[in-house]
Amino acid sequence: MRLFNKRDLYFFFEKISLGQAERMFIYVLFAIILIIQIAILSTPFLNDQEQEDYTELNKLISERTEKMQHAFDSVLASQYYPTDKEITTEMESETQTKKSKTKSIKPKKDEAPILININSATLSEWIKVPGIGEKTAQLILDYRLKMGSFKSIEELKNVKGIGPKKLEKLRPFIKLDE
Repeated sequence: MRLFNKRDLYFFFEKISLGQAERMFIYVLFAIILIIQIAILSTPFLNDQEQEDYTELNKLISERTEKMQHAFDSVLASQYYPTDKEITTEMESETQTKKSKTKSIKPKKDEAPILININSATLSEWIKVPGIGEKTAQLILDYRLKMGSFKSIEELKNVKGIGPKKLEKLRPFIKLDE
């Protein structure tokens, strides 16, 4: 026994004044709903045995996680970690070292104070100047090659890595001869 026959459905749509396109849409919608219902009913539900399999798997994962955590803890325990007292002693010694350093740049011990001409100094001469390393010396030479001779000592501030403070510390070691 059917709930609706085709004729009853047709007259139902006629009563509510649905056109051909709307009727087709409703038929397709019913078909999609029917297919979804069949798909839902045909999917198997988890039975008790599958639940037990998941329980065993979770137990195995927990055991392995504990083993890995234990191994990790033993590795950490074997490494040396300083005590708080050692850390504070080290920090105090670093602070004292920093305080004892002078702010001004002094010439290197084995070398006498040098005076270089910024327009003719070579890379090796620049490196001998306290506070100038190889990288900064190369940047100075690149700037001089690109822009030409320095017009003033102040122009050194245009070189990356040389600011007003560093320039003041360099003044005793540099001169400008054109």
